[in-house]
Order: sequence, then C-alpha cells, then structure tokens
Amino acid sequence: MNGADGRPLARFGYGRPVVGRVVLVSHRVPAFAGSAAPSGLVTALKPGATAFGGLWMGWSGRCVAAAERRLSLGTRANVDYAWLDLTAPEYRHHYAGFCNQTLWPLLHGLTDRVRGNPEDYRAYRSVNHLFAWRLAPLLQPDDCVWIHDYHLIPLGAELRALGVRNRIGFFLHTPCPSPVAWRALPMHGPLLASLRAYDLIGVQTALDADGLCRLLTAVAHAPAAEFVASRIGVFPASIATGVVAALARACDDGMHACRPDRGCQRVLGVDRLDPAKGIDRRLAGFDAFLRDHPDRHGRTELLQVIPDSRRGVPGYQRLRARLNARTAAINARYRQPGWVPVHTMMKGLAAPALIGLYRTARVALLTPLRDGMNLVAKEYVAAQDPDDPGVLILSRHAGAARELAGAVPVDPEDAEQIAYAIERALTLSLPERRQRWSGMYRHLLTHDALGWYADFVSALNSAPCARLSSTPRP
Repeated sequence: MNGADGRPLARFGYGRPVVGRVVLVSHRVPAFAGSAAPSGLVTALKPGATAFGGLWMGWSGRCVAAAERRLSLGTRANVDYAWLDLTAPEYRHHYAGFCNQTLWPLLHGLTDRVRGNPEDYRAYRSVNHLFAWRLAPLLQPDDCVWIHDYHLIPLGAELRALGVRNRIGFFLHTPCPSPVAWRALPMHGPLLASLRAYDLIGVQTALDADGLCRLLTAVAHAPAAEFVASRIGVFPASIATGVVAALARACDDGMHACRPDRGCQRVLGVDRLDPAKGIDRRLAGFDAFLRDHPDRHGRTELLQVIPDSRRGVPGYQRLRARLNARTAAINARYRQPGWVPVHTMMKGLAAPALIGLYRTARVALLTPLRDGMNLVAKEYVAAQDPDDPGVLILSRHAGAARELAGAVPVDPEDAEQIAYAIERALTLSLPERRQRWSGMYRHLLTHDALGWYADFVSALNSAPCARLSSTPRP
C-alpha cells in the first residue's frame, strides 16, 4: 500500500499496521468541505483516510426538510463516504448554535462569548443521536470507529446505547478547557460522562492530556489513574509533509505571481475568520512595528488571508467589520505611492496558490489566542525553500509551538512583543534561518499526517475496552 505521496507505507515505520476497517466520523467530510480552504481536521485526516481506506461519515453540507432527509453513499479516492443531510433548524441550533456559540468559545478560553441556549443543546443531542442511528447499521464487527471533535462528543455514548460493541475512539482537535470554565455549562456533567464510552481519547498536547484528566477528575468524578494510564493519549495532528514540500517545489516556476511587488518582504497570516485566531491583536502588532521602524516603510507588507467562515454565527460579521476598519486605519496612516502596508484576502485559496504564498513569504505571523494545533504553521515550514527559508513567528498558545522549536515565540495578546518579533524575524541571518528551519522540517518528516493517523488507530486497537463498562447516555 502506498501513502498519499506515492511512497510505500512500509517505509514510514509506523509500528503496528491498521487492523480492520477504520470508520471516521466528523461534522464535515472532504467532499463537501470545499477544495479551496479545507479545515484543519480534513487536512490532518484525509492523507490517512486515502492511504488506508475505510468509511467516512459526516454532514452532507445540505439542509433539507425532515421528510426529504437522506443518507447518501459513495466512494472517492479509496474512501467510502456516508453523507447525512440535516434540517435547517438542526444546522442552526446544533452547528451555528451549540457548537459554535457555546462549545467553541468555551474550548478556546473565550468565556465572555459563551452563549447557553437549552434549545441549542437539545438539537446538539438530537443530531448526535441521529448520527448514531444512521451509522450503527453501516458498521461491521471488526470496524474501529474514530469520532472527531467537539461537534460529536456524545456520539460514542449514543452508539453504545444502540448496542454497538466495536472499539470507539475520540479525538479532540481543540484545546481542553479548565474545570472552572467547563463548570459554567449547565450540561457539563452529562457531556463529560459521555466520554466514558470511548476506548481511547486523543488530544493534541501533554498539556491538554493533563487538563482533560483534571477536568474529568474534578467535574465528572472519573478515576484519574484509569484515564491517564490507558484512556487518554497525546497524538499531535500533522500534515502530509512530503506532499506539501513537493508541491512547493513544483510551484517554483510560477512563483512570480505570488511574490510581493517591488522586492517587498512579505509577512503572511493565514487564518479563518474567528476571534480565537487573534487577528485583531496581530494587526495591532504590525501597526506597532511600522510605528517603531519607519525604515521598513515601503519595504515590508502584511498579507492576511482570511477564508470566510461561519456566516450564520452572530458576531463573526462584526469581527470582519472590525478587522476591515483596523486595516483601513493602518493603511491610511502609513501608505505611500506604490506601497500599501496591509493587504487582506477575504477568501479561501486552492492548495497551489496557498503554498505559493507560503513559499514566497519571508515571515509567517501566526498568533492565535489559543489553538489546538495550527496546521498552517506546519504547512508553512514544509513549503519553504531549503536554500532560503522563511521564519515562523508562532503564538506560545498554539499546540504546534510544542513541536516547532525553531519558531520565534510570541504572546499573541502583546502587540509590542509581536512588533519586536517581526523585526527580529526580518533581520535573522541566512545561516540562522536555515538552522531554525531544518530542525522543524526534519521533525515534520518523521511526524506527518500518515504517522498520526496510524499511531492513533494502532493505539485504539490495543486500548482497554470501555464498551463493557457502564456508559450512560448523555
């Protein structure tokens, strides 16, 4: 069997092979996530799914009347898909409501943005039950089920309630909240109790594993030793490193379209439109950089790519307006004939165009307030020219900061520190840039998306069985 970049999987040395069929379940699936700007979840999962095959179930991207709802089946690129329709109220209350206005801000420490709505929670539970009801008949006896992210926390317990005895794993792509923050949810107890249905729970960092253990111990009264020893594992999500690097090399001949004008050094940010990404403070940091370094005027630009997201979630359009206003103020203050300091792209980009921007940017400026991993940081490193690599500036609060030791670390809320980091990154010597980049790139070659996928599934296949324990339905 070959990997996503065409190499035989045997050469990766991933330990035990994947046993049986892997059934992935996530809110969205690649076929409907959009080719221009796939989510981090899809970026991490798709290489392994394509290489190993299996079934992937998720929302179809369609909202229909309840009487018209259907489960569609199909096969694409070695993967069988099951696409489930939702109704408009389910989408509004489950996804736009409980997932994105309650769980998402809670998980990212934005407690002032958490909205609690009983109708949203009822829809969240109903959609998880629907997923379980439609998935259970598709399962084979030797399947292992791998459920992804906060949209589907109770799904394992719902499957157990339907009599499913397969191994079931769960992976949380976001950070783990503190017990104090979690207790703010009226329904925190049932949600955490539902985690007992899983044979293995994967998180991004050791800090998240420790936090989840403390959370379960303090809030759900779970035996800490049981979860630490055998039920919680650290599995940092990653990218198809070799594929990104090869695509960057292949794009070299057409890079002129991606390069900044007039020899400017480009600072690049790539983030979804989201308050957790820290874009507002990043713009403040670039403003401070221009204030402190007038010699950089006309020679440095910030390009911020912001794929639009979650249009139905209140507050996101206000965030867009605030970012546009700050960008306009910076440009009005510093622009010169032939030079505009800040450019924004409010759209997603196809992979070749995005990788071209990575390859030609002198600096990547990625400053999320809190982030489970941040795969953009890893893609930027993988896309660099080994002879003339760029510099990564990365928030200390991104999971990727635990792996990418060659990055320049920053406090994402400190505009002055961001300004200092930009100047430092622009002035690093070529030997130091190469040294920083090479260590990160070597790490990503040996810790890529296929390894992440195989490591989790192997661990799930050998984990103690939760399916024989009592797993109350949330």
